[in-house]
Amino acid sequence: MANFLKTLRQGMLKNIEYTLLKKDGTRFTGEINSTVIKDARNRPKLFIAITRDITERKLIEDELKSSLREKEVLLREVHHRVKNNLQVISGLLDLKSLQINSEEVRQMCQDARAEIHTLALIHEHLYQSRQFTHIEMGEYIRDLVNFLCQIYADKVQLITPVLDYQKIYLTINQALPLAVIINEAISNVFKHAFHEGEEGTLEITLKKAPPSNVFIKIKDNGIGLPPDLNIQSTHTLGLRLMKNLVEDQLKGKFYLSQDKGTSILIQFSLNDKE
Repeated sequence: MANFLKTLRQGMLKNIEYTLLKKDGTRFTGEINSTVIKDARNRPKLFIAITRDITERKLIEDELKSSLREKEVLLREVHHRVKNNLQVISGLLDLKSLQINSEEVRQMCQDARAEIHTLALIHEHLYQSRQFTHIEMGEYIRDLVNFLCQIYADKVQLITPVLDYQKIYLTINQALPLAVIINEAISNVFKHAFHEGEEGTLEITLKKAPPSNVFIKIKDNGIGLPPDLNIQSTHTLGLRLMKNLVEDQLKGKFYLSQDKGTSILIQFSLNDKE
């Protein structure tokens, strides 16, 4: 009765689902579409309703929903296991570094551990999220900075990280190379930007500009890079790695500035088609 009155008021109702009874008493899911035919004076003249059995369609929809839930559970389990395996490797490197006397080799183990955790953190965020194709990079960067502060605790006691980020979602194919770039840039600041015992600031900014440009700035007020350094011809592995990842993987632009410290600016476009 309620839908009959609603049809009279609105003139039409579409795709209203009911549980109905057949002549033999069995139940089925029906879909009702109704309309009102009015006369020349705009008064209701006829009420037409069509009901069709959509039981089979509903069964297919339920099967698809069940299949989707199973795939989501499987994807969550995959990300969970990948994260756990990477964390095991990270833990083994940490244990091995305690047995090494060489400071250079110990530093290499520490750097490798940071790189592995960078990837593990991606899978952790995917595992915790309800969507498995995109990463919210602002919270990811916050968590990565917190971890790197622990890894390089002996070097960062006097360095203050300052984060300014918007909520920006990236596809996995963009999030992974960007995570490696950010890890490399922040690790370099903690290791090389300041003299021992010197106070400093590390600023990390993540912004989005219309229509779909992403800007990331990582800046410190430390000692800076050598004045004669040429980003196009440098043999510094870290800088070459970051530049190549930005240009080849993100299809973006990499800028390096050395005014009152070191500033790295990365610009690229969001890719929502993947």
